[in-house]
Amino acid sequence: WYARKYRLDPALLRAVIKTESDFRQHAVSRKGAVGLMQLTPATAATLRVSDVYDSMQNIRGGAKQLRHLLNLYQGDLPLALAAYNVGYGHLEDARVLTQMRGGNPDRWVDVRQNLPLLAQEGWHLQAKRGYARGWEPVQFERRVRQYLSVLEWQTLPSIETVLQAEKELLPPAE
Repeated sequence: WYARKYRLDPALLRAVIKTESDFRQHAVSRKGAVGLMQLTPATAATLRVSDVYDSMQNIRGGAKQLRHLLNLYQGDLPLALAAYNVGYGHLEDARVLTQMRGGNPDRWVDVRQNLPLLAQEGWHLQAKRGYARGWEPVQFERRVRQYLSVLEWQTLPSIETVLQAEKELLPPAE
């Protein structure tokens, strides 16, 4: 339901939940993110999620956050996923580093090369928001997209269904 409400692919929400919590409602990360979509207390408060352990509230909050980030990054899924994982501020730091190093801050292929620098002292000291485990959003984005491709593959029609549909589209034999 929340996928439809926030104009998201339901498979995308499932892939994020699988990656974030492996569908464990009471999952808690070492950073204190909680629930199926691993909302931090601050993010949960911003999203008006009063009980992060309540699956429906958690999914609503996560879906709302993901839609916000997709809007912010003009539909760029990799950038939105990275921001979902590491936080908007750290992603912005990585985009600044990307631009400083001659890359395009609007291209995931460039940003993902610079995100890990946020874990290196020489770089994270220059970042506005400081240290971040920058390799994690890179891995997160890759895992979500892998799960998403599996979910999309599972929903493809069988070859028999495709062949039957093509057969029905052909003009009758004379």
